[in-house]
Amino acid sequence: MAGKWNQDETHPSSSSLYVTLLGPLRITHLGREIDVGSPQQRAVLLALLLAKGRSVTVGQLVAAVWGEDPPNGAISTVRTYISRLRKTFEGDKGAESVPHVIAAADGGYALRSPGGISIDMAEVEVQYARARAFYQSGKISVAAELLKELLDAWQGVPFSGVPGPLAEAERARLGEWYMRMLQSRLEFELELGRHHDLTAELIALCREFPLREGFRALLMLAFYRCGRQAEALAVYHDARQVLRTELGVEPGHELSALYAKVLAADPSLGAPGWDEFGLRVFEPSREEQPGDKGGLRGNTTNSLSAANPTQPHVRGGAHTTMEAASRTLVTPHQLPTAMPGFTGRLSEMHRAQSVIAKPEGTRVLTVNGMAGVGKTAFGVKFAHSVAHLFPQGQLYVDLRGYDSAGAVDAGTALRAFLLALGIPPDKIPAELDAQSALYRSVLSDKQLLILLDNARDSEQVRPLLPGPSDCLVIVTARHQLPGLVATHGAHPIILDVLDDREALSLLSNRIGDARVSADLEAAQTIIQHCGRLPLALSIVAARARTYPDFSLSLIAEELKSVRGSLDAFSSGDTGLDARVVFSWSLEVLSPEAALLFRLLALHPGPQITVSAAASLAGLEPRETRSLLVELVRAYLIAECAPSLFQMHDLLRVYAAELSEELDTSEVCGGAVERLFDYFLHSGYSACSEISAALPDAPATKPAARSNAQDFQHETQARAWLDLEHDSLLAAVEVMQEAGYDAHAWQLACYVAENLSRRACWIDLASVLENGLAAAERVNDSHAQALCHRGLGIAHGKLGRNDDAVWHLLAALNLFIAKSNLPEEAEIHGHVAVVEMQRGNLKEALKHADEAHRIYREMNEPLRGARSRNDVGRLYALLGDYERALAYCSGSIDELEKLKDIPSLISAYNSMAFIYRQKSDFKRALQYHESAYRMACDARDTGSAAETLAHIGELQRAAGMIDAARTAWSNALRLFEELEGAETEVMRTSLRRLLSEVNAA
Repeated sequence: MAGKWNQDETHPSSSSLYVTLLGPLRITHLGREIDVGSPQQRAVLLALLLAKGRSVTVGQLVAAVWGEDPPNGAISTVRTYISRLRKTFEGDKGAESVPHVIAAADGGYALRSPGGISIDMAEVEVQYARARAFYQSGKISVAAELLKELLDAWQGVPFSGVPGPLAEAERARLGEWYMRMLQSRLEFELELGRHHDLTAELIALCREFPLREGFRALLMLAFYRCGRQAEALAVYHDARQVLRTELGVEPGHELSALYAKVLAADPSLGAPGWDEFGLRVFEPSREEQPGDKGGLRGNTTNSLSAANPTQPHVRGGAHTTMEAASRTLVTPHQLPTAMPGFTGRLSEMHRAQSVIAKPEGTRVLTVNGMAGVGKTAFGVKFAHSVAHLFPQGQLYVDLRGYDSAGAVDAGTALRAFLLALGIPPDKIPAELDAQSALYRSVLSDKQLLILLDNARDSEQVRPLLPGPSDCLVIVTARHQLPGLVATHGAHPIILDVLDDREALSLLSNRIGDARVSADLEAAQTIIQHCGRLPLALSIVAARARTYPDFSLSLIAEELKSVRGSLDAFSSGDTGLDARVVFSWSLEVLSPEAALLFRLLALHPGPQITVSAAASLAGLEPRETRSLLVELVRAYLIAECAPSLFQMHDLLRVYAAELSEELDTSEVCGGAVERLFDYFLHSGYSACSEISAALPDAPATKPAARSNAQDFQHETQARAWLDLEHDSLLAAVEVMQEAGYDAHAWQLACYVAENLSRRACWIDLASVLENGLAAAERVNDSHAQALCHRGLGIAHGKLGRNDDAVWHLLAALNLFIAKSNLPEEAEIHGHVAVVEMQRGNLKEALKHADEAHRIYREMNEPLRGARSRNDVGRLYALLGDYERALAYCSGSIDELEKLKDIPSLISAYNSMAFIYRQKSDFKRALQYHESAYRMACDARDTGSAAETLAHIGELQRAAGMIDAARTAWSNALRLFEELEGAETEVMRTSLRRLLSEVNAA
């Protein structure tokens, strides 16, 4: 059956589901409509439907509903929706239930039905293909009627009311598909000579969709065929005014060409002939070219570009010139030799192939990327791979868009192309517009491949583009060409650096597999220092081939020795000199953008936010973003995420070299000071929103134009800390190395609070090592104590217990010297935890007891109650269960008065642990269950998951294997919603335990 998938022939088709997507989402089974729940639940169902039986992961379902910013608990919510949908479909397993609709598959879920699932959208796709086939066989009236039926099948906005990014994207795609079908139906009817009947509908469509040039073109042709030439011309003028006002662009070539034909009363615009059965009359005249052919092209000029078979072909004002030149046309083969050893780029090649696989008139590919990424090599390689599809020739020109001697102008390139196509020199017009018109006329019925290499901008390229034809144009440029995308429907192919496998393959192809395999480690070092940039790899490979006796290890050491310089990537050939190649990209930059490019080298992190860049430049963020966009278009930086930019390592080195050469110490020093103040003051503001336990605020005000952020909400603060995470860590290190010691230790202690909360223990240890070095240099004992304390906690979490105790005792001694009792007590508590991890239970008890004593002395009831629980748990580990019960039960009494739920959960679990050690499983389970209920009521997912894991351990010890399996499965589900290294350890442990009980 059309539009059916997951069909199992062993089940009757009557049990299938029928899904309506072309309108409100509806599902019927055996004539009964199924209620599929809330809008977000429908979004989950839609994602499964669109997968057509393939598995969809939970992460993909979350993204389909909420996009990149899901709420807390999104994973759990999606699983709830899946459970509800299962119940909705399967019901009570009665006669009218739908068995096994949503199945767990490949780590996700798949929508499957033994009787198959029929979707109206899939059926329309099949019928649309039939309509195209009818058209291509000449049965235009049948095709038009079928399209009319398909358009009537639409019942409104596809799956209206279903939220989420996936639904929005799919709605947009289906909306465009609907418009294409509508336009095809109108084209077919126009070819059937129904222009009188179509004018009213086309007028309404042009009013509803004023920017769609296809409808405008059809209305112009309908008016013209009705003898209303003035109204046809008015349609063009109105379209031109709307496009210029709304988009700032001129009408496309096809609409402009039609305007010229209407203006000239071109006889080729007459309606084609049809026989009495609605079949097209194919009686080509002797002037008709062999390359002319009918058929759906998927563009707006299917019927417009087809000449009347009873009329000679007249192409604008170039008809006479074409006739004179027709005897001398030749087949050019101008492609340069493909680069030997070309490797990789398979995904980009496949994308380019997919563009030419769908005939749609002239197709334009733009190949873009940073300097040295291999745009020309890719363009030439791809052109050779598809040249056989264009037997009438291939044209090539190097437009030298960045040549110091000047770019090739369009007129020069056009003249060369026309000569290559056999046009006599005396027949080539002098004016650019006339040359371009003749060029388009020559190519109008040809299948040529045209490679425009090293283009400077869209304006240089436009005169070299064919009109409606079966040509392919490949344009390589190191700047983005959005104008060609907007006005000519160009398909951009953006090249990035090679991946590790491709880079290794390039080296092997250039210098030999044996040499690379013999020293694979050195080859990988070379790849790392080249940043996987094809130009840099090619330069190094050329050096290796020139000196075959040099080992790769020696070349790798040379690269290490000049790290931070481009000396290793220069040669006598300007095309193989990284500095020269990079410099070409800077030639078109504004002075402000060029300065920002150089200053970005001063940024310490791998990624750069707009705010940080603004602080370097000393500009407002809006002005800075414009400059960053200019650098992105020149492929000097890349926008790796919205408002987040990164620079290739070799470009960063080049920017640093330029800055050292061109910028004064005042310019660079001011930029660094503003950037460091931006990190310090913004970091304090952000961390203050998530913790009240920060050191004092910075003593100095931020420098002018440092763009320091002042956060008012925790959500904003967390977002900024996430965005600047890597840069903050790098900034502390650079501050410490540059002698900004106060900045370094303060920022280290500020971000330490956030890193602790996120359980980023490795990052915490790294940043506080730099903070400690700075604090020691300025001899600030309080700062040293803070850094030692944080390092002790981090090392303890990482299992480096000896280092942890050393740092914690160092902090303890510094706090004792300052008579800082709160900090002393806290440090004693941390030492107790680490000593317990080391197995020194008596030493741990000593420190825990001292912490408890200090808190009682300070009259700190809450901390005193918590430390009392810690002491009790240590007594239990030492086997003194009576003292353990006394301390922990006393802690519970105090915590219940204070209503501190998190601490109560911990104390109840301590009591459960004590009773388990006493083999009183019943009481132990009661305390664990009480702790679990409190965690659920408080929505404390982490404590609930941890308690369930303990319950599973207790149940397994009591021989309750099935109950233990259930508890551990639920605990694992909760831990999957959490982040951090500790939770990953718990997930791994639970998976191991489940595997053990399942295997038993």
